[in-house]
Amino acid sequence: MLTKSAILDGAFSSQQKEFVKLKIKELGDAKMTSTSHGYREGEERPIIDVAKEGEKRFARTSRESAAIGLMDVVLAANRDYNRAVKPHVDAMRERYKGLTIKQLQSMIAAAGSASEFKKVWGHNDARKFSILRAVVNAFVPLLQEVDNTEHDYHIVSEWAKSAAVITKSDDIIGRIPGIGTATFQHLRMTFGADTVKPDQRVKEVLEREFGLKASDRHAILAVEQMSKIVGYSPLIIDQIFVKYGSGYYYRTRP
Repeated sequence: MLTKSAILDGAFSSQQKEFVKLKIKELGDAKMTSTSHGYREGEERPIIDVAKEGEKRFARTSRESAAIGLMDVVLAANRDYNRAVKPHVDAMRERYKGLTIKQLQSMIAAAGSASEFKKVWGHNDARKFSILRAVVNAFVPLLQEVDNTEHDYHIVSEWAKSAAVITKSDDIIGRIPGIGTATFQHLRMTFGADTVKPDQRVKEVLEREFGLKASDRHAILAVEQMSKIVGYSPLIIDQIFVKYGSGYYYRTRP
């Protein structure tokens, strides 16, 4: 079991370090199940393999269209990703290849409401529509006169790598109403930051498997400390926890 003092100080005993190594190996060796985040039919592979592939995909898919990457993250908050989000994101990637952030801003303005924007991203959610509009409007001034996907990714990636949870309240994205720490971190990861999203799944794994009931900040710190112990990036550990938590705490069939 881990303690908050050990997490805060980074002072793990040799027994705690061995426990972390063995536990993360156990979680990573577990097979993907039908409810695991990112599961594909018939691919009951070890979670660690899919997590490593996921680390590479984070930046690749958002580089193809930062605009769709932004929509993906906003939609994902507090949703069953496989069932309620992924099909719509996959459809957008086919329908709106090369969509830029400025083009997305125009689409949002033309729609005017969540009900009309449902035609774009498949959800009639006024709160998420408002958050997306605010996020897009915050990034557009940084793009200046350039309007292409490569520049979009470069600008958002610069933000992602320089932003920090500790200064979230003063950040152009972090201060937007409705952007919690988990969504803030998810955006950063999607655009190249090597960090962790302290969402429900991650915190559940920390509590159930490591005995650590953690706040968002402590969850982030815990994963960062674990990454030093096991030699995986924080993002890979995040993916192991998300896929294990969704796959084994919420199984709907074997």
